[in-house]
Amino acid sequence: MHIHANSSISWIVYLTTPHESARTAFRKPSGGGEFVFKNDRPSGHPNSETWVLPDAAAGTLVLYPGFLEHRVPPNEGQQRVTMALNAIPDRLDSLGYYIHFQ
Repeated sequence: MHIHANSSISWIVYLTTPHESARTAFRKPSGGGEFVFKNDRPSGHPNSETWVLPDAAAGTLVLYPGFLEHRVPPNEGQQRVTMALNAIPDRLDSLGYYIHFQ
């Protein structure tokens, strides 16, 4: 499991359709109620600690907050090709108080 520190938004673009063994898994933040995990899979429980991305095809875009823990299990199928990106702000502004990163 890892996070993308200092990233406001992170995203994955699937360039190939991943094997079901290599679907991105997210971990529910401990102690926080900021996110509600919705699990439409009949075999999954919506309150589980880890949520696995449902079937993703080539061209699928997944956006998530950079502080959300996630991982990719070992791939047991064909080559998995993705492009991962992070949006890292150079300035944060809250009610006139701001931090500028250089």
